[in-house]
Amino acid sequence: MFEITELNKLLKAHQISPTKRFGQNFLINANIVGKIARSLGNTTNRNILEIGPGLGVLTISLLQKDINSLTVVEVDRKFIPILEEIKANTSKAFHLVNADALKVVEEEIISGNYTIVSNLPYNIGSLLLVKWLKKMDFVDEIIIMLQKEVADRVLAEVATAEYGRLSVLAQYICHCEKLFDVEPENFFPAPKVYSSVIKLVPKTPKIELARIENIEKACKAAFNLRRKKIKTSLKPILSNPEEELMKIGIDFNKRAEELTVDEFDKISYIM
Repeated sequence: MFEITELNKLLKAHQISPTKRFGQNFLINANIVGKIARSLGNTTNRNILEIGPGLGVLTISLLQKDINSLTVVEVDRKFIPILEEIKANTSKAFHLVNADALKVVEEEIISGNYTIVSNLPYNIGSLLLVKWLKKMDFVDEIIIMLQKEVADRVLAEVATAEYGRLSVLAQYICHCEKLFDVEPENFFPAPKVYSSVIKLVPKTPKIELARIENIEKACKAAFNLRRKKIKTSLKPILSNPEEELMKIGIDFNKRAEELTVDEFDKISYIM
């Protein structure tokens, strides 16, 4: 691990303390940082997007790889001087954006396709992931650290408690894989929960946005009333759920969590 005394010196020098509203927990284990960077494999000619770089620990590791460019988006101004210093000490193409990642239009700050690598703030992790899932025309790969509970929802199998809208969206659009879990003691301050690093690779051919939006509408209707049978929950999007579901071979007495990703896909075509 990094020496906590060194971390404290850095925080003190820049008058920084973790901000709860930004979901800040600083990753302090160099081995975990290296493991995330190595998960990228060959990065030659790749543009990397990092969200919430904070103290720049992962940023420095990414800059040590053979990449085309690195763009970092940081909402908290107190980290900007540290990131500016990192920028001044690298010969790589380094773009620093002080903005809210939820509001940024990625295609406007990055030229060409990009790979997302990030230790995401807990409070906006799932919101950012849903945003990116709708932008897969531009994304080559996503490797992110999330709260383990959110990662479990992404990877959840049908008919489990964790299975829901996020599971269906992610698995419909991408090949999803857990890389490893990260214990709370690898952060400062230590969170009360575990984290997981996951990898998402867009399926080929990439799914059209119109299909994704239909899947999302179907998921919203079904999972908003997840304890109801789909003959009831899908009434907002189907004029005659029982008849229409029978035609495509889906049991209308199923509940949302019993529908496979393929079945949600079928439903999206009859909406």
